[in-house]
Amino acid sequence: MSAEVVVGDDSPQCTNNCRGGEHAPQCPRSRAQGTRNEQLRQGVAPMVATPRAAQQVLVDDSQYLSIVKQQTTGGHVWEAARHLLHYFEMHPTLLTTRATVLELGSGTGFLGMSLAAQFDVAKVMMTEMVAGGAFEWLEYNVQRNREAGLLLESLCTAPFDWSWLGERGTPARRNSSTDHDARLDAILSDNWDYIIGSDLVYNDVGVRMLPRVIAALAQKDTRVLYAHTLNRFEFLDRDFFEELASVGLQCREVWPSDGSTDANFGSAAVGASPQSSKVDQDGFSGELFPDQRVVVIQISVR
Repeated sequence: MSAEVVVGDDSPQCTNNCRGGEHAPQCPRSRAQGTRNEQLRQGVAPMVATPRAAQQVLVDDSQYLSIVKQQTTGGHVWEAARHLLHYFEMHPTLLTTRATVLELGSGTGFLGMSLAAQFDVAKVMMTEMVAGGAFEWLEYNVQRNREAGLLLESLCTAPFDWSWLGERGTPARRNSSTDHDARLDAILSDNWDYIIGSDLVYNDVGVRMLPRVIAALAQKDTRVLYAHTLNRFEFLDRDFFEELASVGLQCREVWPSDGSTDANFGSAAVGASPQSSKVDQDGFSGELFPDQRVVVIQISVR
């Protein structure tokens, strides 16, 4: 039996005949939105209620195991993906009708499909590695949702294994030309407005390769938004932010702080002193059981 993730409009009804999309302070919808905004700032918001043309269907564990040959993190919708979706919903003007979005490590496809169904964008390309059946699983989920009626006109998928890029972030040489070469060329040649991802750093390969993939793909005007669970793997946090700096990237927290102040993720990443760096406080705290929290960071070329 398939599991359905239903994202419906369960907001309180307006009882004040508010007009023009603005609700009076005493209106139940206004109070509910105020509560939700505060929850989002604190990083404790529940699943958002969003009107949708159709319900998004995510297949259950038994179907996942029947498709993949090697279990990966793609069999689960991680909270970081939900938080990044919330961030876009809080800032609906970010994604315009001309915007192109590339998602790295799409997993189940929850985030990319949500953006394609909810926002009027030019293109959302979801990518996943071929190894272990991960890309096959992603395509299966997309097909199931299209059959269920989810509007995904702007959505496309492409295989993208980060190992196709060498350690220097350039295409690795292969003995013969393949369809993967053409797909990789198409990904690298496009000038993406947004590159997004969520909780992609969980081992040393991700620490080393994700910064190089971003550096290879991002242009000066590309906005890279990455949702990351701090302190999930504390030592990897420190190494990841140092690797970003080593390939010429810088980052700052845009949520929950929403850009009001720069959040320093390591002295190497932003040029902050070790005493003031965020990674010392959150990414590498020295505590036995540091609190985990999801942040959205914007990564940019120096």
